[in-house]
Amino acid sequence: MSAKEVERNYSEAQEAEMMAAGVIDSESAKVFAEKFGKNPKSIIAKAVRLGIYKAKERVSKSGGKIERKEEIVADIAAIVKANMEGLEKAPKLALIEIRKALSA
Repeated sequence: MSAKEVERNYSEAQEAEMMAAGVIDSESAKVFAEKFGKNPKSIIAKAVRLGIYKAKERVSKSGGKIERKEEIVADIAAIVKANMEGLEKAPKLALIEIRKALSA
């Protein structure tokens, strides 16, 4: 095999079948993995390269939406109409409580 020839892990038919399925998530990746005799992570990697992978939404430990401390500090700064630079170093739970108290 020369340097320009690359061995393909997926046939054109397999790629076409994945494309025809539309968006691929972790569950459908498991189905394709079993069907193609591949690892689910390999299917996910291929789907990412094809631009059809949809990662599952990330949630916090409590099951809620993930919120960054910078966003919470920006909310607090908007409420008090002041620069709150440095406040993002405070614990996240304290920032949430401050925002809740100021919003009430």
